Amino acid sequence: MFEIKRYKKNARLCLKKRRGLFAFAFFLSALIILAFVPSGFYGKNSLPALYLALFVSVCGISANAIARLCFVCVRFGRERAVNFNLYLEGVEDWGRATLAAFSIAVKSALWSLLFVIPGIVSLFGYSLTFFLLAEYKSLSPVKAVKISAVITRGFKGDLFLLLLSFLPHLLFSLLTFGIGFLWVFPYISTAFTAAYIEIKNAALERHIITIQDLRGK
Repeated sequence: MFEIKRYKKNARLCLKKRRGLFAFAFFLSALIILAFVPSGFYGKNSLPALYLALFVSVCGISANAIARLCFVCVRFGRERAVNFNLYLEGVEDWGRATLAAFSIAVKSALWSLLFVIPGIVSLFGYSLTFFLLAEYKSLSPVKAVKISAVITRGFKGDLFLLLLSFLPHLLFSLLTFGIGFLWVFPYISTAFTAAYIEIKNAALERHIITIQDLRGK
């Protein structure tokens, strides 16, 4: 069922003639995130807890904005206009995005207390959270995290292999002094979106979750 080549093909079709839009969205997100990695994190008079909270929040908002853009692109293809307004819709949903980011951060940190590997594995379990939020606007962030963990059971290894398949692209991007990442990260995100849609649909078909769960009921 899990077909990496097909997901990557879908991603390429989605990005056709839209790479500029996605590159700009990722560039903007990177700038915003980097702005919240201040030197004050380690300064004598800094407030590391506050900076960390802001950093997690901004990462969540950026992830939510990107997920919204990717979901509409992959799910509807050429049927709907894909423009920067979708990114802004994700930003406007900052409350759910922030709560989801903190929930993921806390849960992953707790798993990491057992060892580093469980913490990393848990991240793949929560990796579909923002796609769920993008598709179901009535879904609470805490429930989205839980549903992501449920539907990725048995797929964490596959998701890891999907990410690993982009290793050559990532290594090549390093040779471009990071510029290539503006094209590689959208490719990765849209491929994960394609995987998300199939994993979620499979969970619905197997009655692992119900449509009522996704609608927050």
